[in-house]
This record gives sequence, C-alpha cells and structure tokens, in this order.
Amino acid sequence: NHDIVNFGHLREANTYSWRSDEVALASVLDYRFGQMRDQIQAWQATVAQGAVVFTTHPRADLPEGEDFKGDGKPGYWTGEASIPRSAQHERTGIHIYQPAWDETSNSLLWSIFGYQDYTHAYVPQDRFDEVRRHGNWTFARKDGGMVALWSWRAPSWRTYGPENPTLGMEQPFDLVAAGGPDNVWIVEVGDSPTADSLDAFIADITASEPHVTQVTDGFDVTWTSPTSGDLRFGSTGPFTVDGEEQQLGDFPRHGSQWGTVDHVSRSYALESDDASLALDFDAMTRNVTG
Repeated sequence: NHDIVNFGHLREANTYSWRSDEVALASVLDYRFGQMRDQIQAWQATVAQGAVVFTTHPRADLPEGEDFKGDGKPGYWTGEASIPRSAQHERTGIHIYQPAWDETSNSLLWSIFGYQDYTHAYVPQDRFDEVRRHGNWTFARKDGGMVALWSWRAPSWRTYGPENPTLGMEQPFDLVAAGGPDNVWIVEVGDSPTADSLDAFIADITASEPHVTQVTDGFDVTWTSPTSGDLRFGSTGPFTVDGEEQQLGDFPRHGSQWGTVDHVSRSYALESDDASLALDFDAMTRNVTG
C-alpha cells in the first residue's frame, strides 16, 4: 500500500534543467517511480508564457465548470496518479509511466485511489504559432523555440464540451494516449541554432523512430536523438547516452556553468565572465561583483 497512500510525504528530488535563449526543458529524475503524488509535475518544456508542454497520468476524470479550480489533488491535470520514471540529457527527455499498483493490489484502496486508463499531454495549440502531427509525434513552435513530443501509445486530441474548462482556448489542447495507464513519452526541444525552421526540426527528429520493447519489468526504450545521440532507458537499469551511463541522482545542491555547490555546503561561490556571487552562511556574509 506504500505506493498508494504516501502521496503526502516529502522526499529529496533531483531536478535537471536545460535552457537556451528560446526554449527550456526540466525534469525531476527517477523520482518515486509508479507512485501517486498530489502536487507534482514530473517535467515541462517551456517556450514562452503559456506555450508549455507536459504530461500527466490523471487520477480523476475531466473536470467540469468555468475553470480548473475544481480539479482534484491529484486530479485530471493536478499531480500524478503515478509518477513516471524520468531521465533527461540536455534538450532530450524520456518519461516512462508504469503504475505500481492496480485494482488487484487492494480493493478498498482502489475504490478510493483509482486512476484513469490513459496518460495525456498538455499541448495548447492556441499558445503556439504552429502545431503539427506526424505519426505518434506532435510538434509545436513558438517563434524560434520548438518542442517535439512522441507517445508510444497513439495519441489523439480530446474535444471538450461546454461544461469543461478551456481557459478560453478554442483549439484542442488535451492530447490523450488511450489504451492503458502505462506509456512512454519522449520529448526534445529545439531552437534556431539547431533548426532554422519547423520543417527542418521535424526532419531531424523523424530521421530516427523510437523503439519501445515491453519486457518483464516494464519497458526498454531506445532512440537516436539528433542532438543527444543514442539514448537508452527503461523501467529499470541505467540511463545511457552513446553508451555512457548518466547520473540520475546524488547531485550537488547546485551545478551549472557558473559553479558547483556541494549538497550540504554552507557557502556558495558562483561566477560568470563579468560577475560573481559569494554567500557564506556561517560568517553571514554576501559579496557581489559586477
């Protein structure tokens, strides 16, 4: 029952983010795989205000009303009925949904904490300049920022009725991958330095088709990204890029091009070409240059 009823408890989360001037991608890595969580979003691609893409596994059905305030916790868009096992390398992410329980685990808890038989993605067409479908791929562009999203289960747009909230959007924004609560979503973000048009981005992404194999313990996923190279990930085992294992946890408190801060460090020292920031929480000092 641990996977079902611990959704209010906290635990260390290892986050990974990548950004350029035109697009950003962030994920929480390998966090509570398959467990329920009431206030979480496992990953998000961000191009502009409102032009964001993410996935969830809904616990509740589609909310009704004028807005989304009535959505549950976890609900249709809020939280995760089951958190995916996520990995990210720079501008590429793989997210494996595989609930850790079902109706056979505990009939009483299932009657209270059931979930929907699909995963879905938020892709607000009204907020992007272009959105296109290509097989199981969905592509979105806003100015020079682009997002490619692939689903192992074939996705389709869900049409909302007048009783469902839409935030004023006129085009469908809910991309549903029906057929089961287990699924694999792959995302890659692009920008003008890597692709000068959406056509070029689509051609680069679709040059390689993701390969998903169902194995005893879940999924095994491989894909050749045009920027990250040969990726491999699964329900168990490491995340590799071009055969090299990538870290999924035990990160420093902060690690970036500006410096590294150890996990339990009492001081920060971050520096760019023309500025620096130094914090010492033992001496209670703060020094800034630039």
